[in-house]
Amino acid sequence: MTATVRIYGYAGLTTAHLVAGGSSRPTSDSLSMLQNPYLGGEVLTADNVTPVTSSVNTAPAKTTLLQVQVQPGKSIYYEVTPENLDTLRVATTSSPIIRGDTLLNFRAGWRLSVLEAV
Repeated sequence: MTATVRIYGYAGLTTAHLVAGGSSRPTSDSLSMLQNPYLGGEVLTADNVTPVTSSVNTAPAKTTLLQVQVQPGKSIYYEVTPENLDTLRVATTSSPIIRGDTLLNFRAGWRLSVLEAV
């Protein structure tokens, strides 16, 4: 069995301002959204035996967030390796789990390791 994991590096969030009118007292609010276009992306195919690790090119300069999209109905274990860390952190069955769509704090040159959770 395998799980498809799509990952995208973003420079950050942007704010959309919303204004509600039509009454004597207009109101406003805001909504945070990913700052498009994404800076890098990659599709990983995770199985439950061998961890798979992303390329450093997926998180180029200015990356601050990583969007992780796990195939519907699947779960993955994950580990993050910061740039210049001597040892690659690989996902194991003791690692945290992601299901669905998640945003991770991420930086340029960082790598994501995934392993399918069954």
